[in-house]
Amino acid sequence: MAEGQEKQTLHGNFIAYAKFGDHKSTGKTITSKNFDKWLKESKVQDGKRIKSTDTDIAFTKVLGKKPKGTKAIEFKDLEICLEEIAAHISKTEAKKERRSRRRSEEGSYGRNED
Repeated sequence: MAEGQEKQTLHGNFIAYAKFGDHKSTGKTITSKNFDKWLKESKVQDGKRIKSTDTDIAFTKVLGKKPKGTKAIEFKDLEICLEEIAAHISKTEAKKERRSRRRSEEGSYGRNED
């Protein structure tokens, strides 16, 4: 990716990954493919809690608010996309917590029946 100070900020990372693999890119918009690469390399997308499908869904939700045929998002749309991913993490964690609580309750009842 980009060298130096540019990469040290969120906006700098956005530009660096937006330009990746496209020498004509100005870095103003990022494609789903490059966004996915960025999240994998920054270990946000780990294949367990967050999968590429989850990030693609978030990216597509943001694209749905754009004119038809748009295939990339701007930096100003990045916050919305990251909020979608964070919301997914919250939902997933809440489901795991409920499932875990239910299992522990069922387990304690099972021991008391003997």
